[in-house]
Amino acid sequence: MLPFIEQVSLGDEIDFSLDYGSVFIQTNTGPVPISAFRVPGYLCPSEPNDHTRLSGGVETYVPISYAVCSGVWHVFDPATRQGGQGMFAPERYPRFRDCLDGTSNTFLLGEVKTYNPYYRDAATAGILPIPTNPQQLCSLGGSFKPDSGHTEWVDGRAHQTAFTTTFGPNTKAICNVGGVEYDVDWTNSREGLSTTAQTFAAVTSRSYHPGGVERHWSMARCGSLAKRST
Repeated sequence: MLPFIEQVSLGDEIDFSLDYGSVFIQTNTGPVPISAFRVPGYLCPSEPNDHTRLSGGVETYVPISYAVCSGVWHVFDPATRQGGQGMFAPERYPRFRDCLDGTSNTFLLGEVKTYNPYYRDAATAGILPIPTNPQQLCSLGGSFKPDSGHTEWVDGRAHQTAFTTTFGPNTKAICNVGGVEYDVDWTNSREGLSTTAQTFAAVTSRSYHPGGVERHWSMARCGSLAKRST
């Protein structure tokens, strides 16, 4: 997307064949990791958490306010290399013609909360039923991260740069962790982490704005793709 948001020079410097941890961008003060490079268009103008996330005391990650739609619940199966219903998934390169519901009825992007808490990597095997109540996320297990969801604009995984429509926009999934209540997301296994555990994710579109995410999107679907041969 970078060439289309007036970031051509940044896009030209990126070697997309490398892991993002190996990519550095030259600046006036020297090379900086691509993950720490701020892209203004990826942050809401009124973003309250417009600050770089630290790793080992070093500024390493810049958050992102907008995410792509990766489906309803199922995101990726590492065994079959198939993604979910959304227009965006690992190794998926859809065209407008693949959008069967029409572009006016299909989600592209949604707003998300930066530094959002989430559970990840329970790595539960098999097909997981879609939760019907957001509080079910509290008992699905995984490693709890209190404040790092949607903090890495360079990471293509669902918990960082995507959302799913397991629950509608602004839905609260309140879990009590150590006596503190958090409004959480949940990911069974980060894409690419396991060769067997599928990625199911409930990552809700939320906003820090007083009115939350606009609800005019409620009639749209996250995606309806044509069947593809593999």
